[in-house]
Formats: sequence, structure tokens, C-alpha cells
Amino acid sequence: MPKAKTSRTTAIRSLKDAARVVGKIGQLKRNLERVTVQMNEKIEKIKQPYTEKAGGYIAELEPLMEAMFRYAQGNRPQLTDNGERQTVKLPTGSFYWRKTGKSVQFTGSDDELVDLLKALGLSDWVRVVEEPNRERMLQEEEKAQAVAGVTIEQREVFYVKPAASMAAVTVTPEGDHLKIVPKDPRKQKDKKSA
Repeated sequence: MPKAKTSRTTAIRSLKDAARVVGKIGQLKRNLERVTVQMNEKIEKIKQPYTEKAGGYIAELEPLMEAMFRYAQGNRPQLTDNGERQTVKLPTGSFYWRKTGKSVQFTGSDDELVDLLKALGLSDWVRVVEEPNRERMLQEEEKAQAVAGVTIEQREVFYVKPAASMAAVTVTPEGDHLKIVPKDPRKQKDKKSA
């Protein structure tokens, strides 16, 4: 039996060849999707007993941690020599108190807080974020490209959508090679317009 050629590219010389290759792409894509589903199912089956076991440990840990906290809080002055130390060392381990970093909390939304701070004359507590307005730059391409270091780029993406598949295979030029992404181009358009 002769060895199969191991070429990175397939020669396509006619629409008949192209139809055959698109069919093969569809078959390979369906195989890939099937294998991915099988893999995910096996992963879930493998994870399930461990997840259940972990849940049992968590169920045991929670009341023990709560009991430790109640004991430590109720006896804190004696345990810490009236605040002289924060750590209580035991032969089996230790327990301790640590302060977290300070954070600002507000009961409403950030927009409400900004409005309130401005109304109170505390505008210096409001951060203004400056960033390039790329959408506006695209509206005025010639002017934008006159800025040193700014270029306007647009790529062409090639799709192959096998007939039996809702998703296409996307090929995007990435430097000196092609990046192949099996995604649905309609979803990409929806994300960009959203």
C-alpha cells in the first residue's frame, strides 16, 4: 500500500474539487464537534463523584468553621492577650484575625454616587477616564492617519460553511500564518454590532 502524501495544502483546481473539500471540511468539523461533546460528557462523569465527595467535605467544614469563629470571637480578649497578638497557635495549626484592605461601599449605583458627589461639591472624588475615541477616528480616517503611529486596518476573513453545518470555519491571516477558528460568522457580526 503506498504511503499517503503528507502535504499541508490540498490542490483545488475546479469547483468539483472545491465541493469535495468543503464536504470534507464539514465531515471533519462534525467529527470534531462529536468528539468534543463526548469529551465533555466523560469529563462531567469523571467530575461527578468528586464533586459529590467535595460537597460532603464542605458540608462538614462549614459548621466547624462557624463553631471556631464563635469560640474565637467569644474568647478573643483572652486568646489575643487583649489584642496584643492576632494569631493563636495550637499543636494542630493556628487561627487568626487579619484586616482586609479598606474599600468604599455605596448602597446605590456608581452613577448615583457620582451624581451625589458632584452635588456635594466633591467632584475631585470623581475619576474621569480618558481614552481614544476609535469610533470617531474611523469616521475621519484621513485625519486619524495623519497622527503619528496611527493606522486604519481592515482584514478580509475567509469562511467555509459546509451545507450540513450551521457554523462556518473562519480563516484569518495572522502574520505569516493562518489562524483557523471554527465559529459561526453570524454570531461574530452580532457581537460586533452589540
